[in-house]
Amino acid sequence: KRKGYRIYLSEIDRSWKKVNGVVDAASVYWNENDAIVSFLVVQEEKSEIELRSKLANSLPTYMMPDSIELIDSLPLNEVGKINRQALLAYLNEKRRKVPTARKL
Repeated sequence: KRKGYRIYLSEIDRSWKKVNGVVDAASVYWNENDAIVSFLVVQEEKSEIELRSKLANSLPTYMMPDSIELIDSLPLNEVGKINRQALLAYLNEKRRKVPTARKL
């Protein structure tokens, strides 16, 4: 549950796959930031605003991802399923690389 609503990440992924130009999608819940992040493989570069507006036609507002990451391909585990742990590791690594403000 998130903000009082039950969220099904697979439902978000299915909705993304219906958006024209989205080849593949995987969404994760990022505990550290209390955020839903969708990873998308797209045929051609599209703006986040354009992608969000298309997704909004098929999902309620409370299920909309907080962030979108465009990637070349989704990581797979040994069994051939999407490796969501690798996606979370990517987010954590990306956050570590962001410079933080220093006090002078």
